[in-house]
Amino acid sequence: MRDKDTEKDDKIVSLTETLGDEIDDGEPQEEDFDETMRRHRARLRAGTLLLAGVAAVVLVYIFVIRPSRPYALLDEVYSETIPYAAGQNYVNMGGGILQYGYNGAAYYSVDDKHAWSVVYSMEDPKVAVCGDWALVYDRDGRSAIVFSAQGGKAGEISTNQPIRAGTVSGYGAVSLVQEDGLSNDIMFYSKEGKKLDILIHTMAGESGYPIDICLSPDGQMLIASYVYIDSGVMQNQIVFYNFDTTKNSGTQTVGAYRKYGDTLFADVAFISNDRAVACGDGKVVFYSLKNRTAPAELAVIEPQSTITALTYSASGVSMAVTDGDSVQNHFIVTYDSNGKELYKVSTNFTICDMQYTKNGVYITGPGSLLYLDKKGRSFFKGSLETSVDKLNNAGSSPAELFIIGGGKYSYIKLVRR
Repeated sequence: MRDKDTEKDDKIVSLTETLGDEIDDGEPQEEDFDETMRRHRARLRAGTLLLAGVAAVVLVYIFVIRPSRPYALLDEVYSETIPYAAGQNYVNMGGGILQYGYNGAAYYSVDDKHAWSVVYSMEDPKVAVCGDWALVYDRDGRSAIVFSAQGGKAGEISTNQPIRAGTVSGYGAVSLVQEDGLSNDIMFYSKEGKKLDILIHTMAGESGYPIDICLSPDGQMLIASYVYIDSGVMQNQIVFYNFDTTKNSGTQTVGAYRKYGDTLFADVAFISNDRAVACGDGKVVFYSLKNRTAPAELAVIEPQSTITALTYSASGVSMAVTDGDSVQNHFIVTYDSNGKELYKVSTNFTICDMQYTKNGVYITGPGSLLYLDKKGRSFFKGSLETSVDKLNNAGSSPAELFIIGGGKYSYIKLVRR
């Protein structure tokens, strides 16, 4: 038994010694494990840094490099034919284009395509637009119609006196200049065509003759351009009116400017609620209406060259100027809403129409398009498959365009290579 116990003890001792040897060998294995983990963590850090670098490169490409690349191609998403009649004109309205003429109006948009059409009869239809609202009036006639982009005809107006000019606000309110011999009345109407209890009465021999008017988008202010005679010489004045009944009672003249000599301002406009412009022959004036009881002149732009085309929006004013009679040697000069020059670039592009949006300036010629970005860089110059009567870039993307021309409307996209 002893021998067996001794043998058993020997075996136990031998096993213990063996386990001891394995335990002693565990110390270097733990060091190997730590080294392995260190290397693994290092590889993870390297992989993370690599992924971050790739992500940074992708972001730079998406937000810096790719947007700085010009567009090279046109992709027509869809197009459809539209009815055409003599005397039709086109104007941008909201996210689409309004077609108007002697016998009616129709509206086309990216979302609704042919949204609506209205039949009427006018001898000399003219239009005023503000956002999603439009006023079509019969100049020297006695009728006007208010339209909304979403619903079509909203109201109709009949007057006792001939209509000389008209304007509409961003909410559909309307103002009309009505002529009565030696006097003129600027009268106001709701979008439904109801006459409002607001009237500006002017005498040609006193304040002058109103040749253009414009309501602010919120309908609270009006800018008017008057022609008057001073010592036998025709002069022009710009007058501002404030109709904010929360601060004023009735009609109030809050500003008048008469220092522009014989410049004729045939086009006045609010480009936003607190910015207005007066555009004349060789002169553009910017005004601030932040203080609505005291309009302030911001800048007077007097190009030394002839203004051949002009467009304005909430972004400011962009114009084409040229020396002499050449129509192939233009400069495109663009200003912000304060009248500060942003850029001036030369081009030999034949200009038929211009649109200034938050994305840049779009210039159309006979079957051609030139797009300048916000810095004046040429981001597309090329031919279109159709002639262009009107182009609208009303969306958030500079590459999405809605065009009417060649007897059809088209939705196209500019594409980079």
